[in-house]
Amino acid sequence: MFDSIHSAFDSHWRVTLQHGNRLWTYSFPLSLVTFRRSDAELRARMLLSNSAPEFASLPREAVRCLSVRYMQDVFCRERAIAWAALNDCGAIRDQYTRHLLGPGDTPRDDAWRSELRHVHQSYRDRVIGHGRTREEILTDLDNDPPGLDLRLYTSNGSVCWSDVFADIAKAAMSEWRFTPYGVLWIDNG
Repeated sequence: MFDSIHSAFDSHWRVTLQHGNRLWTYSFPLSLVTFRRSDAELRARMLLSNSAPEFASLPREAVRCLSVRYMQDVFCRERAIAWAALNDCGAIRDQYTRHLLGPGDTPRDDAWRSELRHVHQSYRDRVIGHGRTREEILTDLDNDPPGLDLRLYTSNGSVCWSDVFADIAKAAMSEWRFTPYGVLWIDNG
C-alpha cells in the first residue's frame, strides 16, 4: 500500500515508513515541520496512527522508518529548457518522457551533440513562459500573448482554465512541456 501527501515542486520533508510488506510515504511542507528530521518522522508516525489505528498500538520498532529526506525545490527555467532538449534528443527516459526509446537508440556522437545544442537553443528562443503551473505562467506573463485575454474566460471572478487550455491547444501554435524543473510554454508558431 502506498499513501502520499505531496504537492509537486515544493521543498518538503519526505518520510517512508514500513511494516511488513506495506509502505507509507508522507511528505510535509516546511511550514508544517521544522528543520529537524525527528520532527518529520514523528509527524509521519502520527499520521499513520490516525489513518490506520491498528498500527497505533504496535511498538515503535514494529513500524520501521526507512528514510527521512529533505527534498529541495528545484525550480529553474534553464534546467527546464535543458531537460526538454535532452528529452527530445533521447537522453532522458522517465515518468515525464513523451517518447519511450530503447537502450542504445540514441548514439552520443558529435552529430548527436550538435543536434542537442541546436534543440536546446531552439527552446531558449521559443519559450513564452516558465512557471510551476500553466495557470501561474498565464497570470504572471509581463506581456499578454497576442490574442489571449483572460477576461474572456472569467465568470464570477474566476478563470475557467479548462476553456483557456482548450483554446490554446486548438490554436496549435504552442505547446506545454512539463519537466521536473517547472512547466514551459513553448511557441511553435
